[in-house]
Amino acid sequence: MTVKELKKLLSTEDDMTEIVMSRDEEGNGFSPLADVGKGIYVAESTWAGELYNEDDEEAPLSEGKKVICLWPTN
Repeated sequence: MTVKELKKLLSTEDDMTEIVMSRDEEGNGFSPLADVGKGIYVAESTWAGELYNEDDEEAPLSEGKKVICLWPTN
Protein backbone atom coordinates (compact mmCIF):
# COMPACT_ATOMS: atom_id res chain seq x y z
CA MET A 1 0.00 0.00 0.00
CA THR A 2 1.25 3.47 -0.81
CA VAL A 3 0.86 6.70 1.15
CA LYS A 4 -1.60 7.89 -1.52
CA GLU A 5 -3.75 4.79 -1.06
CA LEU A 6 -3.66 5.07 2.75
CA LYS A 7 -4.58 8.78 2.62
CA LYS A 8 -7.56 7.95 0.43
CA LEU A 9 -8.73 5.23 2.83
CA LEU A 10 -8.40 7.54 5.84
CA SER A 11 -9.65 10.76 4.21
CA THR A 12 -13.22 10.37 5.49
CA GLU A 13 -12.30 9.23 9.01
CA ASP A 14 -12.37 11.39 12.14
CA ASP A 15 -8.87 12.78 12.84
CA MET A 16 -9.08 11.65 16.47
CA THR A 17 -9.75 7.97 15.68
CA GLU A 18 -7.04 5.76 17.19
CA ILE A 19 -5.23 3.31 14.91
CA VAL A 20 -4.60 -0.28 15.99
CA MET A 21 -2.52 -2.85 14.16
CA SER A 22 -2.99 -6.59 13.82
CA ARG A 23 -0.10 -8.73 14.94
CA ASP A 24 -0.64 -10.96 11.90
CA GLU A 25 -3.09 -11.47 9.03
CA GLU A 26 -5.10 -13.98 11.08
CA GLY A 27 -5.90 -11.44 13.81
CA ASN A 28 -4.03 -13.24 16.59
CA GLY A 29 -3.62 -10.04 18.60
CA PHE A 30 -3.81 -6.29 18.20
CA SER A 31 -1.80 -3.28 19.37
CA PRO A 32 -2.23 0.50 19.12
CA LEU A 33 -0.02 2.33 16.64
CA ALA A 34 2.86 3.81 18.64
CA ASP A 35 5.20 5.42 16.14
CA VAL A 36 5.89 6.07 12.48
CA GLY A 37 9.37 5.82 11.01
CA LYS A 38 11.22 5.77 7.73
CA GLY A 39 13.69 3.26 6.42
CA ILE A 40 14.93 1.11 3.58
CA TYR A 41 12.93 -2.10 3.02
CA VAL A 42 14.60 -5.08 1.37
CA ALA A 43 12.15 -7.84 0.48
CA GLU A 44 13.22 -11.41 1.18
CA SER A 45 9.95 -12.79 -0.21
CA THR A 46 6.56 -11.46 -1.31
CA TRP A 47 5.43 -11.33 2.34
CA ALA A 48 8.51 -10.50 4.46
CA GLY A 49 11.82 -8.66 4.47
CA GLU A 50 14.25 -6.53 6.46
CA LEU A 51 14.04 -2.84 7.41
CA TYR A 52 17.21 -0.75 7.62
CA ASN A 53 17.74 2.78 8.89
CA GLU A 54 18.25 5.23 6.04
CA ASP A 55 21.70 6.13 7.35
CA ASP A 56 22.81 2.50 7.90
CA GLU A 57 26.02 2.04 5.91
CA GLU A 58 25.33 -1.71 5.65
CA ALA A 59 21.87 -1.24 4.11
CA PRO A 60 21.77 -2.76 0.61
CA LEU A 61 20.33 0.38 -0.96
CA SER A 62 20.39 -0.98 -4.51
CA GLU A 63 18.16 -3.89 -3.42
CA GLY A 64 15.73 -1.90 -1.30
CA LYS A 65 13.25 0.93 -1.47
CA LYS A 66 12.38 3.81 0.84
CA VAL A 67 9.34 3.09 2.99
CA ILE A 68 7.34 4.39 5.93
CA CYS A 69 7.07 1.90 8.78
CA LEU A 70 4.20 1.81 11.29
CA TRP A 71 5.35 0.58 14.70
CA PRO A 72 2.93 -1.05 17.18
CA THR A 73 2.96 -0.45 20.93
CA ASN A 74 3.78 -4.11 21.57
